[in-house]
Amino acid sequence: MPRGRKSDGVRSRCGNGARASQVAVAMGAIRTRRSLEVARGVVRALARPVLVRALAVAIAAGIPAALVFSPSGMRAADLVHLLHASPLARALLWATWLLFAAAPARAVFDAPGSSTLRALCLPRGPRLAALLFLSSLVHAPWMALFARGGGVLEAWGATMLAVAMEAALVVAARRPRTWAVVAVLAGSLVLEAPLLLRAVAGTLLAVGFVERAWAVGAEQRVGALRIVRPSPPVVALTVMYLLRLVRAERSRAAIAVLSAAAGTVGLVVAHAEPSERPLPRALAILALPLVVVAAVCVAPILECEAVARAALVSLRGSRRPVMVAAFAFAIAVPASALGATASATATACAQAVPLGFAGPIAVWGAALGEVVAAWGRVHEGWRRGSAALFSAGVAAIALVAAMVASAW
Repeated sequence: MPRGRKSDGVRSRCGNGARASQVAVAMGAIRTRRSLEVARGVVRALARPVLVRALAVAIAAGIPAALVFSPSGMRAADLVHLLHASPLARALLWATWLLFAAAPARAVFDAPGSSTLRALCLPRGPRLAALLFLSSLVHAPWMALFARGGGVLEAWGATMLAVAMEAALVVAARRPRTWAVVAVLAGSLVLEAPLLLRAVAGTLLAVGFVERAWAVGAEQRVGALRIVRPSPPVVALTVMYLLRLVRAERSRAAIAVLSAAAGTVGLVVAHAEPSERPLPRALAILALPLVVVAAVCVAPILECEAVARAALVSLRGSRRPVMVAAFAFAIAVPASALGATASATATACAQAVPLGFAGPIAVWGAALGEVVAAWGRVHEGWRRGSAALFSAGVAAIALVAAMVASAW
């Protein structure tokens, strides 16, 4: 073969190889661009309902956090160290946060527009990345706590475990057999594992459960709680109001639990300074948290009562007393229960109050709940009532209660 023709063949093969590599690079860029567009589209479709609920959670968590982690209060590192040292504290804090973030975490999988996204059969990788990103945004306060108290790796592991737990709960609500897996995962949260293992296992579990939750998110939930046993009117109405708080007002219920948790932290912090009158001091510390617990229950119970008012006509002459009594009981029960729980938790964590104080604190919570319920009834009857006026009355009740407890 002539030398010139051979060199032309070599140049031709080199040119074909260069063009093939350019085509491969261009195809890779196109695929990357399409993946980014898919992920951005999923985030834009689901971000609004998720972020609205997540912002409410962040604000509600930020108010007590600003008090607890003030310059004269507890440090994030101290709280993270307490979580590593005490399985009970770890279980309580994890349960509180998972309950608090349940609504925005669930919105990732059943928000308006999610059914349309499922019908599009989007690529798995970009879709899963977008869902993990949105789920992680929900747990931003949780991530910030562990980042300040334990570092980046600890924050990543805690966030991924929280994402996996919330997604597993979404799956379990539609597939009852998954509750066994949820129980195992919840037990693993209480047990102390190496940091690297938590991070790796949390990431794998989050990927698996988020994908599964997205697949079953459009299915109808099963296992609804129903009470079919006949009960007295007051008991039936009280149970109905409490179920409304638990099932339809989970954000308010989470705020109530977080307020009680803030009171528990207050008892633990105050334990560092011994007092000759521990019970009055404990009642004064829990005055504001328990009043907040009762106050967040007033509006949803009034709304539930207005909806059920037509059905309550069958109670005839006793309708009004039954409604008033059930309203008062439904507000006093959460305040009393959370007050006793805060006392028992503080006793178990740091012996902040004697165990025998749980009864007086439960009575104190019930009394504050009755006062808040009476104020809610009075405020409801005023034509010029407003949220600012109701909040001012609640603040006044908390202030007077703290003063009475301190002077006792």
